[in-house]
Amino acid sequence: MNRLATLGFGLALCGVFSACGSDGGTSSSEDNNPEFESSSSADENLSSSQNLITSSATETLSSAEVVNLSSSTVDESGSSVESVGSSSSVFNKSSSSVSSGSNPAGDLNSDGTFTDSRDGKTYKTVKVGNQVWMAENLNYETAQGSACYNDDSGYCEVFGRLYSWDAATDACPEGWTLPSELDWYALVDEVGDADLRFSQGWAGGMPPKNDYDFAVLAAGYGSYGFFSSNGSSAIFWTATENCTVGGASCEESIGFVFGYESPKPSRSSLEKEIVVSARCIMESSGTQDNSSSSASLVDPSTVVKGSMTDARDGKTYKTVTIGTQTWMAENLNYAYNLPTATLDSSSICFENNPESCAQFGRLYLWSAAMDSAAVFGTAGKHCGYAEGNWDHVCERPNLKTRGVCPEGWHIPSKDEWNTLFSAVGGRFTAAPKLKATDGWAENGNGTDDYGFSAVPTGFWEDPDRFGGAGERTEFWASTEDNGYNAWEARFGYYSGEVDFWPGSKKYGASVRCIKD
Repeated sequence: MNRLATLGFGLALCGVFSACGSDGGTSSSEDNNPEFESSSSADENLSSSQNLITSSATETLSSAEVVNLSSSTVDESGSSVESVGSSSSVFNKSSSSVSSGSNPAGDLNSDGTFTDSRDGKTYKTVKVGNQVWMAENLNYETAQGSACYNDDSGYCEVFGRLYSWDAATDACPEGWTLPSELDWYALVDEVGDADLRFSQGWAGGMPPKNDYDFAVLAAGYGSYGFFSSNGSSAIFWTATENCTVGGASCEESIGFVFGYESPKPSRSSLEKEIVVSARCIMESSGTQDNSSSSASLVDPSTVVKGSMTDARDGKTYKTVTIGTQTWMAENLNYAYNLPTATLDSSSICFENNPESCAQFGRLYLWSAAMDSAAVFGTAGKHCGYAEGNWDHVCERPNLKTRGVCPEGWHIPSKDEWNTLFSAVGGRFTAAPKLKATDGWAENGNGTDDYGFSAVPTGFWEDPDRFGGAGERTEFWASTEDNGYNAWEARFGYYSGEVDFWPGSKKYGASVRCIKD
């Protein structure tokens, strides 16, 4: 597990642009996809002399620039509003701001802002899904464990304070709390591909958009008196400790990291002594008080197990009904042998071993999974890798795509995968409940509570390149990311989370069919 450098400064983050625990596999999105980086670069150790995200474009603002960047104005309600430059507000007023009637504690303002009675500071708020968040970084001065970047109060006025984990857990005002890891995951799931980073103040890379008016600012971090990465990264504490690192002392806690090169935040394990930003969430809106997930949870005792036979080749598959969905409980093993421009077949057995197909099913290019040749139906016709056409997507509005599945079954969409994960308690804890009880590396076996029996099949890249057997399995969704990539549901031996990943359509992954 990554830790701060032993010199006492410098941050080591697990997967700045991918989920913590990536196994470094190569079945990833295309290298020229600007939104995602290969998981092979997941682990980097950075000293304090480096920015969190290294680039010649990265700049750290001087204190004078920060003071000049921000000017304080007062809106009609009397609340303080920070402005960037002379024209645009740091926190744009959003139609999703919380009405005063929905805030159960503290000084309420008619425009949906919240006033901290301890120091009179006012914060904008935003409702995202069922959650109510502060739309600004907390700037409450604690007795100890917090600081302004570079020890300059001008930074606090713009970026909020930076907190140690102990200080952050006790810093939110009454009625608010430091969000848990699951709260952050719920936010990430709710916003999907949206970019929560504020539209100014970030170094070069993907231009931020400030979707949802969430206004993530590149506040940087501090460690043992050293400060770094203002302008290039934002790191937020969660209330969740990572006790697997420090044992009983729980020396590390979970944080979420935003970088300048991608809108996607990532989970990382951080030493509690460093100081990073804090966002507060309304206590009544956090996952601990949100019953929607438990209401949709399916009792494993209600699962119905069965079987079906594929009339095309006579193979029989176990099935499992979980809630409203009926899934194959085994990977598809239908030989879709249509060639591509460069391959003799668009489906294959792992390492070209027929015994692997019998045990784990076949691996399919996305074009084969979708039946782009329209052998069984037209819903997936011409769906495949769009060479030289990043923006190409298949024209199949509102159609279930049978693809390579037997008649009466289809390739699950990303939404259908999400329905499954919700039924078993959520994507972030779903993997053990859906993984097979044997075959996974390094104590990665599941409990298979629902009989889904996800096995570690591995993946296929290029004609003779295979990887991940015993460690990972990837299932295609019918949902595209762009002309080069389609979404996968990825299980690994290293995590209880099921990751959604935009996998290259040129690579081979497993198929689980869902009943129409």
